[in-house]
Amino acid sequence: MTKKRLAIIGGGPGGLAAARVFLANAPGEFDIDLFTNDVNVGGIWYFPHGDSRPSRVLYDHLETNIPKHVMQYKGVPFEPHWFKYPRRHEVWVYLKRYYNQFIRDVDDVKVHLSSEIVNVSKQDSQWSLEVIDHANDDTYRVDEFDYVIAATGHFSAPKVPSDVAGLEEWFTQKDAFHSRNFYDAEFAKGKRVVVVGDGSSGQDIVNQTASVAEKVYQSVSSGKDDKRYYDEDPTVEVVTKIKSVDWKERTVTLVDGTVLTKIDKLVYATGFLYDLGIFDSKLKQDLLNTNDSSNSTTTTTTTSHVNNLWEQIFYTKDSTLAFSLLPQLVVPFPLAELQASLIVKAFTGKLQVPEQSNSIFDRLDSGHNIPADKEIQYYHELLSVLASASDPNNPDEFQPETWDEDLVKERSITAQEKYERNTQLNRYSQEARSKGNQYELIQFVNGPPPKGVEAAYP
Repeated sequence: MTKKRLAIIGGGPGGLAAARVFLANAPGEFDIDLFTNDVNVGGIWYFPHGDSRPSRVLYDHLETNIPKHVMQYKGVPFEPHWFKYPRRHEVWVYLKRYYNQFIRDVDDVKVHLSSEIVNVSKQDSQWSLEVIDHANDDTYRVDEFDYVIAATGHFSAPKVPSDVAGLEEWFTQKDAFHSRNFYDAEFAKGKRVVVVGDGSSGQDIVNQTASVAEKVYQSVSSGKDDKRYYDEDPTVEVVTKIKSVDWKERTVTLVDGTVLTKIDKLVYATGFLYDLGIFDSKLKQDLLNTNDSSNSTTTTTTTSHVNNLWEQIFYTKDSTLAFSLLPQLVVPFPLAELQASLIVKAFTGKLQVPEQSNSIFDRLDSGHNIPADKEIQYYHELLSVLASASDPNNPDEFQPETWDEDLVKERSITAQEKYERNTQLNRYSQEARSKGNQYELIQFVNGPPPKGVEAAYP
């Protein structure tokens, strides 16, 4: 049997999961090449101590949003002595252990470090990948493959509102920046800061900057502290959306007419776009849904939604291309393995990808943001598709997480648990401020600590 060639673009959680599942469920059928443009595997989670290059997007005091027992890959627990919400370097250690266990020493996979993919195109029946090997004097080459999995993540192209008058000058003067460039709260010492956004990063940045800033405004769409994190924090004030900003006057005007004065810094924790810059122009137009004649020369490479997909995984116009982990607001590690299980079925001819999707998950008003009340439904839909393409008399070696009743229950309480965690961190931020201490991630072993006793997060 002639092996097929498979390219996996990305060495983060999605790419590693794809490699593991293909090696387990299609042994000997594929020669796999995994490309990462970094010097190690792990994707965004690989963040060497002291490395503050612009490509690094994780801040110093970052922990996961999901408890480790829910977040873990199938059958691969996090270290038992780690805190409930692992820190950034612990996640990388976990991913490296996963790589070492399932991928590193397997002959059928070759990992290309420091290898940047600059173009992906289809020539006849083959995918051509243009590669720049930064570990070998930036050598350029073209590799050909039968199948491609794009597991490039969605944390490289910052999303910043385009309708805020005067904002460009703040960025030009380096007094505004996106959360991908936030590392610690040093910039906010004694300053008046506006943080835009109330997602996970927004909450973290507010908590951390509030420990040292004179004043922190958090700008959110509702204009209210709906989660009531800051009821007892006089440093933080939740305000509505921004209409315009004036760098010279140091003012921020809100949509309700309120003017915030003496503002020093703006931080936009407003999420990311999907960057499709590696794909050739025709494919890019299809994925961006800009393939009409009026947009035939578009130079756009980013989007908030990737089009022409089935189950948010497969490119319907050519099912030899698949994507890993496009969905957001999900549990990424087990989802990556579940998606990879489906991709194996499609790439081995056991699953027929339709030319047009009939899945509700490709028509969500929220795009790739899976609503909380539909998240488990999405997992179960993928599991149903997988079951339809599987032989019960010849089960695959790797079986993805089934999301049984117990795990669904655990997932259902993670938002409330994280709310309680953020409330604790805000209280700690206030205490650090009052004592002049540096902000640290702290752990509470048995609920909130006794008064005056804080457990340092090691």
